[in-house]
Amino acid sequence: MSATPRRWDGLLQSPWRWLLLPGWLAYRPLVAGRNAAYDLGLARVARASVPVVSVGNVTIGGTGKTPLVAWLVERLRAQGHRPAVLMRGYRGDGATNDEARMLGGTVVCDPDRVRGAARAVADGATCVVLDDGFQHRRLHRDLDLVLVDATRPWGGGAVLPLGTLREGLAAIRRAHAVIVTRSDQVDPAELARIDHRLARWGRPLAHARHEPVALTPLGGGDPRAPSALAGQAVVLASGLGNPQGFTRTARDLGWQVREHVRFPDHHHYTGVEAADLAALAARHDATLVVTAKDAVKLVAFRLVAEVLTVAAGLDPDGVLLLDRLLAERCPRPQR
Repeated sequence: MSATPRRWDGLLQSPWRWLLLPGWLAYRPLVAGRNAAYDLGLARVARASVPVVSVGNVTIGGTGKTPLVAWLVERLRAQGHRPAVLMRGYRGDGATNDEARMLGGTVVCDPDRVRGAARAVADGATCVVLDDGFQHRRLHRDLDLVLVDATRPWGGGAVLPLGTLREGLAAIRRAHAVIVTRSDQVDPAELARIDHRLARWGRPLAHARHEPVALTPLGGGDPRAPSALAGQAVVLASGLGNPQGFTRTARDLGWQVREHVRFPDHHHYTGVEAADLAALAARHDATLVVTAKDAVKLVAFRLVAEVLTVAAGLDPDGVLLLDRLLAERCPRPQR
């Protein structure tokens, strides 16, 4: 296979990490200075004419933002809103990207979030859900949610490039609430330690799981329960920020994982790579399974595969917390 695996985790555990010290010494004060400019009111913040909900994180890589964004969109619709999802469109084609294709509905991709919010409002949105927006401080947000991945919560303990933190953990103080994702993929003692450390920033906490919802044939067909592959051989393929989470989910479902081919996050597949994946699954006499994020790009190659769909499974207290925050900060639109 021609896949290029994610190397961040290995680099952070090696002595070569310290060669990145000059970059860290340059990047860290830039981030601190930018945040200070916003904190002191020296940098201008634009307000949209509708409520803005931000879902973000303090680390690079996947923390499960897209499933939570989908959950929030459904909740807001149930409250009578016409929500639009606003995202930068990273690794997209200028108009859309992987996450936008997954979410469907009203999605605006624009690296200028202020301009994107104005477009969404002009198109009839009564609120905006900002995907990956915690560091995009130029657009005011009425509700700021920060996600922390329980399987790798602290980003190596340093900002880029010595670690995978976009900014220091103290930035969590800006959030209105913190959601610990993949909370079911660590043992209860470790989850308690994560909660204890997060508590120092005094923000309400909720827990979320990556809940497998369905397996659907790539290209369309009847869905079936993810447990349908329990005890069967599978080959996984993904281009994710945190591919380890996909592996854990598969094993928790009882799948027999023969290989997991890991491509870079937001990878654009080629026909050769799709053919290689099919051949690999055939050699293992296994079912090829991909994520919904990868399916939107692989479907063009008529690959025989199953697509695993996951949803954000919030604990009951988390549902109550987010419903309360949405009601307070995104009131029902006037008819």
